Amino acid sequence: MKKSMMVFTAIVLLVAGGAQAAFITAVSGADINTSFSSGVLTLSDTIELVVTKGTQVSYNNTTFSFSAELLADNSVGGQASGVFGNGAFTITASDSTVLLSGQVQQITLEGIGGGTLLGGAGVVSIDAGSLLADIAPGYTQGEVVAITFQISPGPIADFSGDYTGRTNLTIVPIPEPATMTLLGVGVAALMRRKRG
Repeated sequence: MKKSMMVFTAIVLLVAGGAQAAFITAVSGADINTSFSSGVLTLSDTIELVVTKGTQVSYNNTTFSFSAELLADNSVGGQASGVFGNGAFTITASDSTVLLSGQVQQITLEGIGGGTLLGGAGVVSIDAGSLLADIAPGYTQGEVVAITFQISPGPIADFSGDYTGRTNLTIVPIPEPATMTLLGVGVAALMRRKRG
């Protein structure tokens, strides 16, 4: 019984791992025109979007639009730190097809590099677009794993002024909390069955 359970678990992991390879694992954009003005962070530019789905696929002349409000300026002692949310993003192909869109749930940015860069991470929801079907079921949240904002003028100590710059951004689809809960319940059931 123990051996068959281990084989079953290995097969499930192999199938799940193989299935994930067919889905989008990252969406990235570089050198995106960025501004912070009147409490709103805005990324808006025509870029080359790179989608990783086993291999990398580039979408040229893609319109990237992202905005979020400053929810909290947590800057202390000349170290810029802010929490952003209540926003949205849309990525549109050159033929006006919406590739992905969603809501900005929370992004945290902090000063790095002596205040000439802001770096951080956060979470967005992925709600619509022609590439939505290429995201694994249950992975409708996206973790913003890397966002760097080159500030001009720099350095900055807080979010009391207006700034412009260029941003690099990577979004990685992650499982929504309900999917993780179901996975946990399944593992618990397997463990209970193993003991019984």
